[in-house]
Amino acid sequence: MGQILVNGVSQGALYALLALSFWVIFAVTRTFHLAHVAVLNVAAYTLYWVFVEVGAGLVPAIVAALVMAVLLGVLIETLVYQPIRRSGGDGMLLFVAASALLTMSQASLALIFQENARGLEDEVPAPLFRNAHLTVTRYDGAIVVLVVVLGAAVWWLMTRSRWGRSMRAVQGNPELAGYFGIPVGRVYQLSFAIGSALLVPAVVVMAMRSGVNPDMGFNPVLIAIIAVIAGGTERQSGAMLAGLFLGMLENLILYWISSEWQTIVTFAVLAVALIARPSGLRSAVQTRVG
Repeated sequence: MGQILVNGVSQGALYALLALSFWVIFAVTRTFHLAHVAVLNVAAYTLYWVFVEVGAGLVPAIVAALVMAVLLGVLIETLVYQPIRRSGGDGMLLFVAASALLTMSQASLALIFQENARGLEDEVPAPLFRNAHLTVTRYDGAIVVLVVVLGAAVWWLMTRSRWGRSMRAVQGNPELAGYFGIPVGRVYQLSFAIGSALLVPAVVVMAMRSGVNPDMGFNPVLIAIIAVIAGGTERQSGAMLAGLFLGMLENLILYWISSEWQTIVTFAVLAVALIARPSGLRSAVQTRVG
C-alpha cells in the first residue's frame, strides 16, 4: 500500500502541474487549447534531440525545450487563434483548429522520429529511498518539489505582479479590460507563454522516466484538462487539487482491481463526481468548510 501511495502522489503531482499549465491559458483566454498536447510533444522531442542526438548536456536540452515550448505556444496563439477570434470565430472553431494542429504535429513527429519510444537514459538512476517494501525515485521527488514551487510562483504572479493583475482583469471581463487600456492580445500571448513554459518541467520528468513518443502527451494532458474542468476553471487551487486527486485515484484503485480496469474506473468516478457537483470539486470542499 505504501508504494501505491507514493506512486499516486507522484502521478497526482504530474497531473497537477499539467493542469496548472492548462489552467493559466484557459482561465485567461477561454481557449480550449487542445494543441497544448502538441506543444508538450514538440518540447519533449526537442529535449530528446538536443540531449541524445546532439550530445549536449541536460541543462542546454532543457533550455532548448523551454524556448521551443514558449515559442510554439505563442505562435499558435498569434498566428492561429487570434485571426480566428478577429474574424468572429467561436470556441468550436478554435477547438477544431487546435485539433488539426495536434493531428499534424503527431503525424509529423511520427514521420521524423518514427513511432517507437526513445529513451533518454541508458541506466536507471539510483532511487532517493529504497527498502524492502518502498521505492521513491528521483523523479517522484522532483515532480512533487516542482509542483509546489511552480504552483506558488504562479500564485504570486497572478496575485502580486502587475502582469498578473492584468491577466486577472482579462480573465474577469476582456472587453472591459480592453476599454481601460489593458492590451488584451498581449495578455493572451503572455498566458500562452507561461502555460507553455510550465509544460517543460513535466516534460523533463516524463521523458527521463519513460522516454518520448509521438503520443506521450495525449492522455496526461487530457486528464489535466479534465482536472481543470472538475476543479472549477476560475481557481488555480481547484485545478491542481483535482489533478492530485485523479493521480491518487488512478493508483489507489490498483489496490482493489487489476490495472486493465484502471482508466475505466477513474473516469467513471470522475463522471459521477461531476454529475453530483457540476461546479467542480473545489466548490464541494468550500461547502464543507463553510
